[in-house]
Amino acid sequence: MCPLMLQARKSSVRIGHDSELDTELSGGCTVHHQFMKPDKATDLNDSRWQGIEPFSTVAMSNSTERDDKSDRAPNFIPRPPRLTAEWIESQGMVAHPARSLQENTGLMTKPPCIRLSIEDLKSFEAVERQFCPWGVELSNAIALRPSNDAYPPRSGKMVLLGGPKSGWMEIAFERPVSFFNCYVTSSQRVVLLAYDRDGQTLTQTEMSEPNLANSESKIAPNAQLSAIATQIARVTLYAFDGQITVDDLSFGF
Repeated sequence: MCPLMLQARKSSVRIGHDSELDTELSGGCTVHHQFMKPDKATDLNDSRWQGIEPFSTVAMSNSTERDDKSDRAPNFIPRPPRLTAEWIESQGMVAHPARSLQENTGLMTKPPCIRLSIEDLKSFEAVERQFCPWGVELSNAIALRPSNDAYPPRSGKMVLLGGPKSGWMEIAFERPVSFFNCYVTSSQRVVLLAYDRDGQTLTQTEMSEPNLANSESKIAPNAQLSAIATQIARVTLYAFDGQITVDDLSFGF
């Protein structure tokens, strides 16, 4: 069973530059939540967020060490929206790869969510500027129809592989976005980092262990990793020299 499904038995909060919340789960696992400070540019009452459940970025670790000051409750913990698969599928505009910049008109407005469709890509095709009409460019990504059952697609038959260099993938946005979501399978733990235009880290999410199919991992393949913050200019997935596949990428403004 995934550690996130275990029953929480203790919580504590640490307040620094951003709000942080640690939840100790039965079995010695700690879930680490990061909450960015509220920003006037983020309006969670905006109609675009309707139907989304409360969310926090989550990082799982086995550490149970705690700070003596961690029992102090914060005055305010912002609760960003949760990106459910149902909301993404119902609200998302599907973006197909373009073979030329003239093939698609791209973004004329800012829809609540854009989902990248990779099914039309060729196997072993390097993916870089195929989605530029929708304001997104990928680095170190290869489209692949996996023959290894350890890396199953979440939907369809294709995935994006971190390559040709193993262990990472980057997604950059022409216009800053408010959230990014994807589903990851990896032979190593994975860290998702979101940056602003100046290269400053806005938030991060960690998958604490490998999650290959048919393995003993407590985390199922195609684990959801998300980042929610204002002014996200790019996100990077690090798998620490492991093999990583990504499916059903989406983002929104």
